[in-house]
Amino acid sequence: MKAQSPLARRYAAALLDLAAGKRGHLAPVEADVAALNGLLAESADLRSALASPLVTRGDKAAVLAAVAKKAGFHDLTARFLAVLAKRGRAYLLPEVLAAFSAEMATRRGRVTARVESAHPLTAAQTKAIAKALSTKAAQVELEAAVNPALLGGVVVTLGSVRMDDSLRGKLERLRGRMEKDNAA
Repeated sequence: MKAQSPLARRYAAALLDLAAGKRGHLAPVEADVAALNGLLAESADLRSALASPLVTRGDKAAVLAAVAKKAGFHDLTARFLAVLAKRGRAYLLPEVLAAFSAEMATRRGRVTARVESAHPLTAAQTKAIAKALSTKAAQVELEAAVNPALLGGVVVTLGSVRMDDSLRGKLERLRGRMEKDNAA
């Protein structure tokens, strides 16, 4: 769950508003975004070409046009990709796609929470955490990650709120209080 830049969120909002404003365009554009996410995940060459300052805007536009044509993307998606490339913003594409997906989830009343734990969570633990968070937010989808450095417990990130109930976090807070008490 990487934070997106304000510029990426603006482009994502523009695409979403355009797709939502035209009847029957939202579903195909959303499918194109998912497919493009998959293509970017699979192709390191595509990611590096879009991010490289050595590749011209025109070349990036041509690459994205070829990808859109081969994948059979909706015309709105293809035109959006062309605008992104021509304005020199192709490097933002992964962030724009993530912001688009996040905004779609928000509009549907879904929120993604990141849960880090020292050991893999069981299905029951995952379900219990999702249920506990769902009372504070809409429908919560969990993104689980294992971080052995936590030693025990969990760290939950929901939007901009981070709840640290890990053993490592507790030890660090205890150390901070002890240092503060010793300084006084």
